[in-house]
Amino acid sequence: MDIPIIVIDSGDVSLFADIKDAELYLEPDDVKQNAYEIFNRNGDLLNPIILKKSKKFLFGTFVKESIQIMPYIPNINNKEYLLELLFKFCDNVKIEVPKGINLNNLVDRLIKEIGFTQ
Repeated sequence: MDIPIIVIDSGDVSLFADIKDAELYLEPDDVKQNAYEIFNRNGDLLNPIILKKSKKFLFGTFVKESIQIMPYIPNINNKEYLLELLFKFCDNVKIEVPKGINLNNLVDRLIKEIGFTQ
């Protein structure tokens, strides 16, 4: 999967250098509410899936939920939409970017400006 993973949450942008970091960042309740839009650097839409793991204890069962990020099948590329979302984010946080910048260069610029989310 092409890194970084880009997570859009109500207009906020988080960039992840590793898919596992992105999966740990996402909250299962928010995934259930479709709160996130997730892309790779090429604008391919990614699908967060909730995994459930049950563990039995003396007084019942505990269910732990985690997230796994998968590509959509068939592939859905939303490069222009992602570019629009990232331009809006840059405008909101006052990061100046040239109008004609392409998606790859814009992602690189954001990595330099805001860094990766841990």
